[in-house]
Order: sequence, then C-alpha cells, then structure tokens
Amino acid sequence: YVVVDLPRALVGWIEPVLAETDKLYIVMDMTVPAVRASRRLMDFVRADNAQLPIDLVVNHEKKPMMLRDHHREAAKALDMTFNHWIGDDPKAAREAVDFGKPVSEVSGRSELAKSIAALAKSTLAELPKDQPAVRVQ
Repeated sequence: YVVVDLPRALVGWIEPVLAETDKLYIVMDMTVPAVRASRRLMDFVRADNAQLPIDLVVNHEKKPMMLRDHHREAAKALDMTFNHWIGDDPKAAREAVDFGKPVSEVSGRSELAKSIAALAKSTLAELPKDQPAVRVQ
C-alpha cells in the first residue's frame, strides 16, 4: 500500500494521483473552516472520481461516547458519518517527531498510537488484497 499525504491546495497534479487512488481519507478537525474545506475537497474529488470511497478522519479529538451538537451538524453538512477519530496527544506526537520514529515505536501504548493502529486495521480490512503491485495501463 502507498499512502500519499496531499496538500490542501487544489493543484493540477493532484488529479492524476486521485485517479489511481483506491481510498481517500480527509483528515479534519471540527472547526467550521475545516468542515467547509472538507466539503469543498469532497465535491472536487467527486466531480472527477464519483466512485472513489471517501472517509473522514477527525483529528485532535477522541471519539465521544455520544456525538455532540457540533458533531451532528458537521456530519449533516458533510453528508457523512465520522468513522475514524485520532485523539489529541501532543506528548506522544512530540516524542515521535523528536526521535524521528513512528508513534507506535516511541509511545505505543498512547491513545494516539492506538487510534492510528485502529485506522490502519480498518484500512487493511476495507482495501482489496488481491491487486497486482503495479497497475498496467
């Protein structure tokens, strides 16, 4: 699997990358500007790749037991549910950056590492396993 971290800016070279993409994750927070930017990005992607599966990842927030009003409003505005949550753990993130290693190596028992592992496990379960390593066009 290849993971590409794309910029938020909608530049021309993103379209060919998205054309070869099996799944798109949009990482966002719950601020109004982030919700609007996510909506614009989803609309842009769906204009050319209507069949591309898109999932939203809520960053810097642990999954709540019950969604609050702003979560419900954001889900309604985006017409999507939030399946993935990455909790805010600045200490674990800083350690990973300082040591230049993945969070799982530096702080494997942290909530941040656990939520990233859950996202990875979910991704592996959803993506097809019998694809060739190189696509032939």
